[in-house]
Amino acid sequence: MNKKINVLLKFSALALAVGVGTQFYTNYQIDQSLAQFPYQLKDQFIINVSESNRDFITRDLTFSLEQNGQKTDFLHTKLTALPLLISAESEINPALIKRLNEQLNITIDKNTITSQFSVFSDGLSSRLQTEFRDSTNKAQTLESQLSYSNDNKSLALQTQLSGFNYDKLLEIKDLTGDFLLLPMGDSLYDISRADVKTKKIDINFLDGDNSHLGLVKGHYVIDKKPSNQGYDLSQRFENEGIYFSNNKTKSDEDKIRATNVSWVIQQMGVPSHVTFFEQMKQLQPTANTPLDVEKLVQLVSDYLFNNQHFKSEIQAESVIIPQNEKAILEAKNAQFNVQLNHQDRHNANEKFTFSAQSLQANATDETAKLGLQNDMKINGLSAESEFSQFNLEQSLAFLHKYLPKALQKNQETSEKSTALFLNDLQHLAENAQTRFKTAVKIKQVSLKDIGTGENLELNYSELPSADNLAIQNIFSAEKLTIPAQQMQLNQAKLTLPLNLPLNPKLAQSLQCQQFLYKFVCANNVPAEKYFELMAQRYLYSDLAINQAQFNAELNTYPKEQTALPVRIDLNLKMPHNSAEKSNGFGIFEQIPEHFAQANIQLNAVVPSALLKEEKPTTEIWIALKEILMNYFTENNEQYQLNFEANQGEFKSNGTPIEIDEE
Repeated sequence: MNKKINVLLKFSALALAVGVGTQFYTNYQIDQSLAQFPYQLKDQFIINVSESNRDFITRDLTFSLEQNGQKTDFLHTKLTALPLLISAESEINPALIKRLNEQLNITIDKNTITSQFSVFSDGLSSRLQTEFRDSTNKAQTLESQLSYSNDNKSLALQTQLSGFNYDKLLEIKDLTGDFLLLPMGDSLYDISRADVKTKKIDINFLDGDNSHLGLVKGHYVIDKKPSNQGYDLSQRFENEGIYFSNNKTKSDEDKIRATNVSWVIQQMGVPSHVTFFEQMKQLQPTANTPLDVEKLVQLVSDYLFNNQHFKSEIQAESVIIPQNEKAILEAKNAQFNVQLNHQDRHNANEKFTFSAQSLQANATDETAKLGLQNDMKINGLSAESEFSQFNLEQSLAFLHKYLPKALQKNQETSEKSTALFLNDLQHLAENAQTRFKTAVKIKQVSLKDIGTGENLELNYSELPSADNLAIQNIFSAEKLTIPAQQMQLNQAKLTLPLNLPLNPKLAQSLQCQQFLYKFVCANNVPAEKYFELMAQRYLYSDLAINQAQFNAELNTYPKEQTALPVRIDLNLKMPHNSAEKSNGFGIFEQIPEHFAQANIQLNAVVPSALLKEEKPTTEIWIALKEILMNYFTENNEQYQLNFEANQGEFKSNGTPIEIDEE
């Protein structure tokens, strides 16, 4: 018996030794983990931990968030350390709960936090369940699962929110989220992936009286690949439906809507110091700090251009813009792409493409005021524009300096500031060597009550040099029909080359014609000076058109006769005028006089069959016949016109023409 007791005592001592040893090891593992604090979540905040009431089995921990030098206790945890197993029960700081209730306009009723991990397992698992009432007093639940992996030191978070209503302005239904954080070094984490899905989001602006945005079945994904030097960022937003309405919307059919919308944004080579989240927070205006326009310009600039590559793609199965419950614009299978290459900021490249299976624009009284007086339908549309050799660094420096002022209303301009702006504008314009080209293709287009076109194509390019700007325009159409006039053109092609010798005044004016610069110019100089800048495009232009040509086969419609080949050639040269022009609004009065000094040579050839064969008696056919009889001469079965203009003197087929100036 004594022998058995002796053996049991030895085993008990051994078990106690093993238990104490493993307990020491477990506590050692806890100490090792706590020694890693504080943790820093990149661009966001620092997580600290403090320890109290420690004994061999249990210890109390307090976790706090530090942001901008201010600490907030957010979690109290009681650890129970058993041999090779650690469990934890936690509660959120009551003071923090009270503050969250006030800030989010919610009532948190219950929090349950349980955690468990083994010192030999792959990681830690922690579960949080929160029951709360939102601003509409509706019961909601938020469930979160946090997992820590020892293998790659990553943190994974899964969340599920039943719904959330905030002041009747924001309503979210069924939100789920998956988040992954990866270590960036000792005690430093950064978000690597976020995947969020929602059943529905409703956003009301201005207390819901003015506008409402609805998002149906959304899926939002963010992928971030960080490094010590920077990061690559990819964002994808998908929605089965997007709806927009305001206080004038009559019904669901009267809402602006889009279906199956996808938006992908990729930024590659973003510097580590560019933190869009922190910059956006700094922009939020308060009663004492209005919106900082300069910071806003800098933020947008960083988002688009402070990277090596930027790509964006928007796709939609359908987009409908209605008015009075009738679609005035409808697009199907539309896609818009942007590709920006900024590896060399002094020689950047930017490319934009747009395509649509079909576009339908229906005329209304309002669109008629804008020039659209007939319904238009386009099938098979594609467009592509590209900028190359673009000095991004120089352009951004100019815009950072003058765009904020243009965005702020009621900004006075002094004579000194105007002179400085014009000097900087001239420097920018004279050093710009941006090449531009665009191409538009349309498979078929129709204008109600006017006509149709098939296989249309437009190519436009600008090729600048140190002292010259060469512009090429080429338009072609396989077929153009005008049913009301019983006319059609086949194989029509217009080639219009332009040559502009550059001078400082012209360069300034051309720079101010561009998209964003037009706005900047208009708001950084007095109105009188702005009108002068616009007029300089014409007054200081030594425009030359060398061998412009139009060719087409003219025919009747719908019953075709023998096609008549038509050809027009044009050469034009504006005389150089170095005399200083007058300033102010009166500068526009000089434009007709300047153009009247142009040298023009126009030649047109039409087969004589146009007059000899019977043609329809519509307005255009009758007008063509009258022009041929009055201004053309017949030669070798052709009607020919040779028109010349030389500094105010005009000739037609060698005969001088007197122009009645009245």
